[in-house]
Amino acid sequence: MRFRQKLLLLLGAYLVLSVIAGIVIAEASLHLHRLPLRHAQQFSAFVEKKYGAELKNVSIRVDDGAVLKGWYVQPQKFNGNAVVLLHGITDNREGVAGYSTIFLDQGYAVLLPDARAHGESGGAIATYGLKEADDLHQWVSWLYAHSLRSSQCVYGFGESYGAALLLQSLAVEPRFFAVAVEDSFSTAREMSYERVSGLLHL
Repeated sequence: MRFRQKLLLLLGAYLVLSVIAGIVIAEASLHLHRLPLRHAQQFSAFVEKKYGAELKNVSIRVDDGAVLKGWYVQPQKFNGNAVVLLHGITDNREGVAGYSTIFLDQGYAVLLPDARAHGESGGAIATYGLKEADDLHQWVSWLYAHSLRSSQCVYGFGESYGAALLLQSLAVEPRFFAVAVEDSFSTAREMSYERVSGLLHL
């Protein structure tokens, strides 16, 4: 009898601890640490010197009222097309700024937005694509409204979290001519296992 009581007590304690740990980890996964911008001046000086371009601070207000922020660079030798570059989780636009030279060298304009709940963008929580897919739709609309003609092309590049957001946005944003992604999670289940269940060995 005592063995049975101890076993039930241990199982109960394990379940309670698992629930508490799950809540803590889930909260940490939704309310992410924001990494501040640290190299804006250096990047601005770089694009001005190398590409004769201005580093423009741009923003959009999305349907839920969040204000999303980013950078836009249009090189002096602009080929008429643009690339949206998306950063990884808990990073910000500076995390993909290095990739921008690949495209700027070829005359593409680049848009580097902070994902919602990252960097300087608003949004209370990261939703792993539920709201971010439409956010990207709004950014592409901004590009066509402010910089591109309807006949010009928008491309997408994303790494890790940004790669997953880019892939999910394709369901609501048909205007991407092509996208390239690196190290995306393939499903929400896989992502939740990596960030929650795997840590708890459940």
